[in-house]
Amino acid sequence: MRQLGAVDAIEIAPAVAADTAFDEAGRIVLAHLEGTLDIDLDLARYPALQIVAASAGDSARHALRSTLANALLAPLVQRFQAAGLGRWRVASVERTPAGVASGERFDVALLHEGVVHRLSIGASGATLDVLHKRLAALPSRHATETFALASPICVAGSIALGARRVPLAALQSLRPGDVVLRAFAPSVAQALSGGTAFTARATWGATATGMRRIHARVVIDGTQVTVEEKPIMNEEPLQAEWPDTLPGDGEALQETEAAAPDETSEIDAHSNWQHDTEDAPLDIGLLDLPVQFEIDSVALPLAQLAALRPGYVIELAAPVLDTPVRLVTHGQTVGYGEIVCVGEHLGVRITRMAYAGDSDR
Repeated sequence: MRQLGAVDAIEIAPAVAADTAFDEAGRIVLAHLEGTLDIDLDLARYPALQIVAASAGDSARHALRSTLANALLAPLVQRFQAAGLGRWRVASVERTPAGVASGERFDVALLHEGVVHRLSIGASGATLDVLHKRLAALPSRHATETFALASPICVAGSIALGARRVPLAALQSLRPGDVVLRAFAPSVAQALSGGTAFTARATWGATATGMRRIHARVVIDGTQVTVEEKPIMNEEPLQAEWPDTLPGDGEALQETEAAAPDETSEIDAHSNWQHDTEDAPLDIGLLDLPVQFEIDSVALPLAQLAALRPGYVIELAAPVLDTPVRLVTHGQTVGYGEIVCVGEHLGVRITRMAYAGDSDR
C-alpha cells in the first residue's frame, strides 16, 4: 500500500483471473498522448455512470453522453494530473460483457475519503511505460516536496527596475554623489514618480552563470509585488527592459543628437583615426557595459517558491523609492545607489562603488 497524490492509499497487483467479476461490468477509457488506459469497474456501485454508460456494441456517438461523462469524471482526471501521472481525457464510458478483457491487466484497490474502490486496469505497452516512469519518479518528487515544506532555507530574490549602457571609463569614474540618469524605462519612471503600479521582472536563486533560477513577471504597486505570469525556471540572467531602445525616450534622443558631429567632421575623424591608430592598443575604456539597476526582493522559503502562481502576492520591506539599488553588470555588483529626482527625471545617486578606494566610497 502507498499514498498517491490525493489518494489515501493504493494497492496494485497482477489480475488473478482473466476477468474480474462485477455485478454490472463497465469500462472507463482514458486517453493520453501515448495511448489509452482501460479502467473496468462495477457500474452498480456508481449510479451516475450507469446513466451515461453506452451499451455494448453501441457505436453511435452521443455528444450529451460524452459531455456528462467528462463532467462526472473530471475529478478523476484532475487527480491523475495532481499525482504526477500526466494529462488525460475521458474517451468513453461503456458497458462491457463478460470475457472481453484482453492483454495484461492489474487489480487495483484504492482508498479515498474512507471509501474503497476496486478496479481492473489494462493498458498498451507504451502507456504502461509512461505510467511506470511517472510512478517510479514519485518517491523522489514527494521527498523533495516534503523537504521544501519543512526546510528553513530561504532563497534571495532580485527585481530589475531598469538598465542602460555605460562605457567602462564612465563607470570607473563614478563616485558617491554622482547621479546616473536614464536608468529606467519611461513607463517605470512615470509609475515611480506618480506612485502607480508598473511591471518588472523578478528572479529568485543564485546569480552565478549556469545556475538555474526562478523567473517571474511581476506587478509592483507600493510595497506589494504580485506575480503576473506563471513562473519559469532556466539559466538565463535577470534582464530588465532597456530604456534607450524604447520609443518616446526624449532624453536619450537629445543626448544622441548633442553628441553627434556633422557628417564631414565624422568622415575626416574616421580617416585620421585609421592612419594614427593602426598600431595603437584598444581603448578598453570605450567598451560599453550593460548596467542593470536592481533591488533586493524578499527572500522566500522553498515552500513559498514552490507555491508561486499568478496572483501570488509578496510584501516588500519598503516602497521601491526607499529601497537601496544595486548596479549590476555581467552578474557582478559594481555599485550601490538610491533613487532620486533630478528636475523632472528620476536617476540613481551613487552611494558606494565596489571598486573605489576607501576615500571615495
